[in-house]
Amino acid sequence: MFAFVLQVGGVRIGAVDFYRCRAGALTAGQAADGEALAGVAAAVAFSQHPVAMRLAEMAAGEPPFGFPPVVHQAAGVLAALLDVPVADALVRLRGYAFAHDEPIGDLARRVVERRLQPDGDPDSGS
Repeated sequence: MFAFVLQVGGVRIGAVDFYRCRAGALTAGQAADGEALAGVAAAVAFSQHPVAMRLAEMAAGEPPFGFPPVVHQAAGVLAALLDVPVADALVRLRGYAFAHDEPIGDLARRVVERRLQPDGDPDSGS
């Protein structure tokens, strides 16, 4: 599995995962192709957004809005484990982080690394 950031200007809007049947690293050309495809996917996804032009004009060095990719990955993990929509999983992740006074990025890394397993109760982990 290979993950690429979906980004428009300086705004990270998500990530896209690509899979293949055999193990091994990508060649430089394959990695460049993956980045190009991620750029196309981000542009298509954002093309109809009402503020797309304003966001596309942001410099790449400006702080992004939204969450880092690991938070979206963690939401995907939770959605699969809990059999809930990704939006609901993200709400649960944010709520848990708030309730436990934990930075959401740190919590997301623990979920992705399987160091925190939800049991279906939004107020408990492991």
